[in-house]
Amino acid sequence: MSQNLKSYSRHLVHPVTLISCSDGKKENIATMAWVSAVSSDPPLLMVAVSPKRFSHDLILSSGEFAILVLSNLQKELATVAGTLSGRKTNKWDLAPFSRLKRKGEKINAPVMDECRAVLECKLVNHITAGDHTLFVGEIVHTEFNPDVQPLILFNHRYFNPGQFIANYP
Repeated sequence: MSQNLKSYSRHLVHPVTLISCSDGKKENIATMAWVSAVSSDPPLLMVAVSPKRFSHDLILSSGEFAILVLSNLQKELATVAGTLSGRKTNKWDLAPFSRLKRKGEKINAPVMDECRAVLECKLVNHITAGDHTLFVGEIVHTEFNPDVQPLILFNHRYFNPGQFIANYP
């Protein structure tokens, strides 16, 4: 069995998500793989962001962000958001994003139509963990589209959800 410890995350299955953030002057949208629920009461989620990323300081200065869970029809958006730097390009101005962009309900960062889910969050904590910052946000508004399936990332490849096997007890 291989022991390349730095590639451990390739063995985890992730929903493909984007993070949207804005400090009122600058805004960004970027692909984020490391997103997790951390509490039901209050509803909290965590996203891990490298301090090298443009989104990092926007989240710190604004105190809010949105997690956009992409549908299986939006893989191109994940690729564009993950391969262009927000420091050089306002990705929200690009055609694939600008046609879907709208104002958030409870936060100033933009959100996007046609996603599987929109989770608007207010920052409640941040913790340095190795080479990333864990941003913990309280979910203040959610939207869910049951008519589309989530886009899945596994081993740097996109997937549709697989075959139904059984309900979780």
